[in-house]
Amino acid sequence: MCIRDRTISDHQKVLDSKLKKVIEKTACIKEFKRISESSTHKLQILIKHINRDKEKIETMKEEMLALEEECEKLHDIIRIPVSYTHLRAHETGRNLVCRLLLEKK
Repeated sequence: MCIRDRTISDHQKVLDSKLKKVIEKTACIKEFKRISESSTHKLQILIKHINRDKEKIETMKEEMLALEEECEKLHDIIRIPVSYTHLRAHETGRNLVCRLLLEKK
């Protein structure tokens, strides 16, 4: 059938079919944009949370280093000599056996 032989209704059907395809593609594009924008927004929120957590971790590292330094200072200060009797008061069963074996020699 030659294009000149088509009726107006045939042309209308072809145009309607093409219009329907364009509308479907437009709907797909709109949905893709919506999903893309939603994903981008979620990704931005995730990045913000990660950066905030990084800052918290850095703060915690700094606090831990300060505590370690404080502990080292206290460790150097608190070196109090204790008596042999005091040490024996904290002796465990295994240490007692070892000590007795060593004293026999």
